Amino acid sequence: MDACLCFEAGQLAPGGEEGVVVKRKAAGTLRVVGRGRSAHSGSAPDKGRNALLALASAAQHVAAAHDPSGPDRLSAVPTIMNAGEAFNVVPPSGELYCDMRAENVDAFDRVLASMPAETGGVRLETELVRVWPGMDAREATAGLLADAGNLLGRPIVAMERGGASDASHMAQHVPITVDGLGPRGGGAHNPDEYVLRESLRQRAEVACAIAAALLG
Repeated sequence: MDACLCFEAGQLAPGGEEGVVVKRKAAGTLRVVGRGRSAHSGSAPDKGRNALLALASAAQHVAAAHDPSGPDRLSAVPTIMNAGEAFNVVPPSGELYCDMRAENVDAFDRVLASMPAETGGVRLETELVRVWPGMDAREATAGLLADAGNLLGRPIVAMERGGASDASHMAQHVPITVDGLGPRGGGAHNPDEYVLRESLRQRAEVACAIAAALLG
């Protein structure tokens, strides 16, 4: 393949120019399973090993690695935790999920290696259950975006986005990968997510200009 075009949501550059995404962080999903011991929370709480408390501690451990301004630009955010079986039982098990983003996947491995194997008598089993590679097609797409901007009659700006995309996988094999060609909107991953109707034509023009520059 000569190129890959991906239609994740579009965006504008800070100066109001049309922007496309040619750089993305790597993304990883960390899963921690806690295995403790159940006990009656009223009559024998200290005989149990509380998986909920151990997972809460693990969540704090992950959150402490959060360093978006550091060399890896790592974001580490606990996002889901489930534990316990009944309101009057010490939680014997549970699981925690954390979302991580960084310049490269090595940062995820370091977080994984730093996780404790046990907390408060609860065994913690940690694994990466999803890894998306980083994407950096800035150099490979520079000429294409310049040509497409000339055809369009207005600049098309190369931009970066933190979210992962299928384009991140494709870029490992197809150097000329351009993402963010879809319409603009807001409120991503939110019940109030929306698309701006007036952007449909504008973004279609951007996509057509890039396709024309490729075919030309």
